[in-house]
Amino acid sequence: MFKRASRYGKLIFFSLLFVCIAQFIVVRKGDVLAYRKMVNEYETHSTVRSLPNAVHQIRTKVNKEVWFTQEDNSRLQYRIHGESSLLTLEPIDKKIHVVENLNQVRCWMQDKLYLTTNGNAPMQQTRFWEADHGVYRYTTQELIAQDVNISIFRLPGHNLPTTCDPRIAFLNGTANNVSFSITGKTPQFEANHFKATLTQAEL
Repeated sequence: MFKRASRYGKLIFFSLLFVCIAQFIVVRKGDVLAYRKMVNEYETHSTVRSLPNAVHQIRTKVNKEVWFTQEDNSRLQYRIHGESSLLTLEPIDKKIHVVENLNQVRCWMQDKLYLTTNGNAPMQQTRFWEADHGVYRYTTQELIAQDVNISIFRLPGHNLPTTCDPRIAFLNGTANNVSFSITGKTPQFEANHFKATLTQAEL
């Protein structure tokens, strides 16, 4: 009698367990229709307006280091510095665009590394420019600035300098605006309405 009741109890237990599992595993037609409705509503309302607003962050003493490997395996270095900046993350077309507005921008750019004529001393040709304001776009990796002072140096060594007297530059000038992109193997630098003065100071 006890064994029979035990068998009936197990049968009822496993029957209920099967029903519960079926509720989670079996996809009913109503569930499919509800899921499709939810997806359609998401696609309809998932626009820029449904995304969060732009996020801003204030930063100070901003430094960006960029390296390029040349065909001769030498490595050129760029350094972008801003005394302060406003970093903005903004949703546009379901993507997050990151833009940084830099104040008091200073940029060192190595144009080439080489050796002296006798081949004993390392040298570099380096471009330095500064502006009151610049915009760096992370999506396109492009920096744009206006009313720019530009100096080009020939300096000893292959290490990028941190400071240099513009009076020893062999070329000084101004440009209405500059832009350079660092997306490819070779950086693209452009200075519009560049007015330069060639000096006698050269190492």
